[in-house]
Amino acid sequence: MKQIYIFTLGFTPEFVLKPLFEAGVSENVYIIVLYTLVGDEYSEKRVRDAISYIEKLSREGGFIDRVFFQQVSLGNTFYDLVYEVALALTKMLRDAEIRRGDIEGVDVWLTGGMRIMVTATLVACKMLFGYMKIPVAFHVWSEDGTYKYTFGLQLLDTNLREVPKARMEILRRIASLGECTYEELVGTKRKESTVRKLVEFLRKDNLVYCKRSGRRTICKATELGALIIKLVELAEAIP
Repeated sequence: MKQIYIFTLGFTPEFVLKPLFEAGVSENVYIIVLYTLVGDEYSEKRVRDAISYIEKLSREGGFIDRVFFQQVSLGNTFYDLVYEVALALTKMLRDAEIRRGDIEGVDVWLTGGMRIMVTATLVACKMLFGYMKIPVAFHVWSEDGTYKYTFGLQLLDTNLREVPKARMEILRRIASLGECTYEELVGTKRKESTVRKLVEFLRKDNLVYCKRSGRRTICKATELGALIIKLVELAEAIP
């Protein structure tokens, strides 16, 4: 199985190289670097210099044959740009002779390049790989690399109104208790069998994490579950 690394590139090659060296480049990793050439000659030269530097270190590291640079044209509309990014990604997969069934997962670093390229790459990866049902992790870093965050497709697909009222009540109860068992949730005036079903729905949606502790099952809200509760509270506080 193969892992795909996707990068957006601007003037700074470190935004590609630092994540690469941190994540590691095993033999199953294929890398695509998306870039644009717009602006004056100086800007284009800086991008080309960044590409040359990445090529040099990739060659020294012995994985240059798995690095693909794809120039993306800025379209007349944002929709055009999203398509161009998706086109570049699929071209890379064809050039590398990678089939969708060969892909274990995709990591996307939205760390460099123009903001519109970063945004278009986010949208294109969500739509393209979401359709192919391939797991995607997005990585965003501060410029100095001090703050590093990762999130998945599910965060982008989350609709607060799609969490039914009964499940939201159970989710809030779990979050308020911190950790709890099924028995402690029965206090919501529902049968334990009903509570178990509601918790299972929440678990499948990655809103609740469950683990065994002896004969008991301990439930805890995930980060996504806790975020949903907070956002709903914010929205409901607005008159």
